[in-house]
Order: sequence, then structure tokens, then C-alpha cells
Amino acid sequence: MTETIFAFSCIVHTIQAEQNLLKAGLQVSVMPLPPTIRAGCWMCLRLPLLQTHDAEISLQESGITPHQIYTRTEENGHSVFSIVKREGNGK
Repeated sequence: MTETIFAFSCIVHTIQAEQNLLKAGLQVSVMPLPPTIRAGCWMCLRLPLLQTHDAEISLQESGITPHQIYTRTEENGHSVFSIVKREGNGK
């Protein structure tokens, strides 16, 4: 399964984004930032890949900008993170 990981510049933006995406009816969860990702704060959001576009639109409309966006795939039993987008400094 492929997921999208949204990293934010601070925990406040992560929490605001989570609340926004939950209100939008998206399947989002908070998780610790994987050690292979060196961006943003120590927490991030993950959601199904198919909801990425809707999540980006919802966050953009509320003025919340992810610091970086990644995809997470499984290869040989390990998570592989690939950067999709680099943004500004957060909100």
C-alpha cells in the first residue's frame, strides 16, 4: 500500500492540518516522523495516496502549507520514502 506523508514545520501546524483533514472527511493519522525524513517537526500526517489531492486542496484553502510531502511504499519489508514536493516554511 502506498501512503502520503505530510511533514510540517511545527507541531501546531501538524495538529491544525489533522483537524482540517478530519473535518474534510479524509482518513488521516498522526505518526512520528520517520528517522529517514529530516524535515519539519517530530510528528507528521499520513493518509492514503488516493486522498493526496483532496488533502492538498483542503489545506491550501485553510492556509496550511506542508513543509514537505513524501510517498511511502513498501520494498522488501521496509518503508521507502520518496519526496514529492518541497514547500515553504509551514503555515
